[in-house]
Amino acid sequence: MLLLSTFFSCIKHEDAYVEGDDSAKKKEEYDKGFPVKDIDPKQDWNLAEQFIVNVSVNYGRDGEYTIKIYSDNPRNADVKAYLLGKYAVKDGSTNALLIDGLSSLENVYVCCVDAAEGSMMKKCEIENGKVSVTFGGVPGRRSVSERGDVVSSGRGGMKRLNPKDIYELVKPNEGIFREGHTPSDLSVLNSYEFKSTGKFTIYPVFGLTKGNDEVGFYYYDPKEGLSSRKEVSLTKIESKKGNLLDLNFYEEALDNEMAWVSWEFAQVGYGVSDLKAAKGLRSRAFYINVPKGNMVGFWVKNQSYELYSNSKLNQNNKEYSAVIYNENNNPEYIGLEDWPTGDNDCNDIIFYIAPDEDTAPDVVDPEKPLEKESMSWIIACEDLGSVGDYDFNDVVFSVSHVSGESTAVVTPLAAGGTLPAKILYGGKEIGEIHELLGGSNTSTMINTSSWGKAGNPITITVGADFTMSSGDMGGFSLKIGDGTATITAPGKGKAPQMICVPGDWQWPTERTSIVVAYKGFGEWGANYGTSQDWWQKPTGNVIKRNN
Repeated sequence: MLLLSTFFSCIKHEDAYVEGDDSAKKKEEYDKGFPVKDIDPKQDWNLAEQFIVNVSVNYGRDGEYTIKIYSDNPRNADVKAYLLGKYAVKDGSTNALLIDGLSSLENVYVCCVDAAEGSMMKKCEIENGKVSVTFGGVPGRRSVSERGDVVSSGRGGMKRLNPKDIYELVKPNEGIFREGHTPSDLSVLNSYEFKSTGKFTIYPVFGLTKGNDEVGFYYYDPKEGLSSRKEVSLTKIESKKGNLLDLNFYEEALDNEMAWVSWEFAQVGYGVSDLKAAKGLRSRAFYINVPKGNMVGFWVKNQSYELYSNSKLNQNNKEYSAVIYNENNNPEYIGLEDWPTGDNDCNDIIFYIAPDEDTAPDVVDPEKPLEKESMSWIIACEDLGSVGDYDFNDVVFSVSHVSGESTAVVTPLAAGGTLPAKILYGGKEIGEIHELLGGSNTSTMINTSSWGKAGNPITITVGADFTMSSGDMGGFSLKIGDGTATITAPGKGKAPQMICVPGDWQWPTERTSIVVAYKGFGEWGANYGTSQDWWQKPTGNVIKRNN
């Protein structure tokens, strides 16, 4: 019966667009039998949407940066983070960058990559189709000397902090800076620098060491490179002398007044458990004031070792430091390790970072950001050869494109029709789907009962305004049969012969209607903007690719 079904399906395909046949009647029959009734008048059958990413770069240094925009956190190996856009921008500029993303996309991750391949990343929420993000602070602010000759660090005023917050950092078995555990979290970088946006302030808040350490920072102009760095000492920690960081805790005295108690390193005085009970914490400020756009890193030195926050400065590129930052790329805590053969928990000294208004330094990953797969889309079509089995596998191909680039890659995926079907972009022929998949004739269906392999990728040139979210689905179309019949993107609210879905989609097997393969498809078609994840939830037979 399966063979007979396939045979008659092929016969119907071959009879579709013969000379003299009324294709308009075929389309009328197709529309009448389309399994989604009451199609939403706004439905365009396209899950791609174009977003605007407004990016400002204001580091006060001449030069160019690369902006990379991802669908998810590219540093998280547990998620698929696709590269959506890649643009070159100049320092001091504001740019409206366009990207294609899934219509249900709520956030993007924007990376600003400098000439040394260091990247700064910010998570940005999409609001009304737009994103706004600034690297380098607010334009026009001059909160720090930009002559390049002023570097000031010193002991400033006292700041009261909540010891409970510090306790959560070093809490046994849980805290990111807990004893005996190398900090590891999506909000942590173990090799890092800061790119200065103005003066910022750090406060020592915890220390657990028996070493005699000197702690400081270095800075350099990124144009001159890491080897040109200048080093500045902040303070020395001498465990034998106790508290040299003006770090105090307070508790309630007998007369109900606050009694300040000095913190001493080397587990003298207050320990981790005492943090939980402490009423308050007071620490003296250290101001870091380097030219805007300079790179800043931290170091610990003792009688035996020098350990840096940028692993490139350490022996064998090992990591002995950690910074915790929030989703807007603002650093919150710095943890430093003072011994290379120890537990590497980076809690020998911890600083809290309190930037001045609008001058939070940007966290920089000194390593080149991970290269991620570009976002791809699938165009899946019905050719009317069998009038309508609605399996959307007659012609299937993917389109990969990174917004900002002048090329796209078309990859043939499946041919479920038995009529000649030519893929066109901008009216120019790319190739016939069966031939592109290695078929010797059009009567053989390919990749519709099981997965074999894709056709060879084809690179095409596209315009700067190329988008898959447009009403013509990127400008792709098909010519069927003798070339007189054309399939294009459907009008809004019309029964489609072409749909645009994300590149991970699994198309239905031969003669499996799309509403059987995906029950959510019908709800999406009848209610635009809902059930947009239908393509991830197959309920019938689909083609599962080996990728």
